[in-house]
Amino acid sequence: MRKILLPLLFLSGTLLFGEAPGVSFTIIPGTGYVHRHWFGPLPVSLTPQIALWLEDGEGHFLETLYLTERSARNSWRGAGEGRSEALPLYSHARNASEDVEGVSGASVRSGEIGRRADSPYSGMTLLVRAEVNSSFDYNSSYTRENSGVNGQPSLLYEGLWKEGEREIGLRPVGTGSLTGDTGEAGYSLEGLTTALEMVESITLLR
Repeated sequence: MRKILLPLLFLSGTLLFGEAPGVSFTIIPGTGYVHRHWFGPLPVSLTPQIALWLEDGEGHFLETLYLTERSARNSWRGAGEGRSEALPLYSHARNASEDVEGVSGASVRSGEIGRRADSPYSGMTLLVRAEVNSSFDYNSSYTRENSGVNGQPSLLYEGLWKEGEREIGLRPVGTGSLTGDTGEAGYSLEGLTTALEMVESITLLR
């Protein structure tokens, strides 16, 4: 399968991609996509880490569709060997031998992203998952004292893309580990606030 480059339309930072899976997808940011955190006297605008991937109908990892550069390169300022808690569900699910290639261009924020390629998954039932997380996203339930750098945990979006369906929209169904030591999802949204506002919608078409 061929490798492709995706023009980056709204996310900050460059992205890395795996093999083209033959679907188009659109991610539209929500009102909480950008949030401000103060590092001492300096305010910094933060945007989330996002991973979008495919699994087969039995939950076996197939392909990365989309991954922010910092997560792909495991490049975290002041985090030593990395931050497994940033995208723990994706990190545990991903096949270690997956070939992730192709870097997007410079970022601009126009509202959505997407891509299209020839599909090797025609006729298959697919489990589509996305994980979204922004550091220092604190609220009354997830404070600096009880949740570390993460704040609110990563948010899992999910949808079962049945054979014959052309389009699917993902919905939030649970969260990842606050510590990153497990790839098991917690299927509850209790205590989440601004985490639910980072992404307005995630849709795919084949």
